[in-house]
Amino acid sequence: MAPVTEYFAHVASARKLYRSLVAAGRIQSYFDLAHGYFARGIARRLSDIRVAFAEKRELDARSHALSGSLMCLLRWWLDFGANEPPEEMDKLFHRVVWRGLS
Repeated sequence: MAPVTEYFAHVASARKLYRSLVAAGRIQSYFDLAHGYFARGIARRLSDIRVAFAEKRELDARSHALSGSLMCLLRWWLDFGANEPPEEMDKLFHRVVWRGLS
């Protein structure tokens, strides 16, 4: 649904930038931008795999909810030491996604 392993590995390699954004009070702007980017990508993937929703509005809502979950998971992972490998975070995120699509 989203390239979680790659994204988390990339963010982990730029922890100094993350800390700088936090210190400058700009981290929320970053998360807002990333949220929109991932929501659009998730919506495309849901459409590509032909997950049917009664209305386009539901597709939009679910895409934003899943993107928000990804952003919260990333923030939790970073704030608590990024101890789990990105691959494990990918598996966790996708378990949440697939269980929530039914």
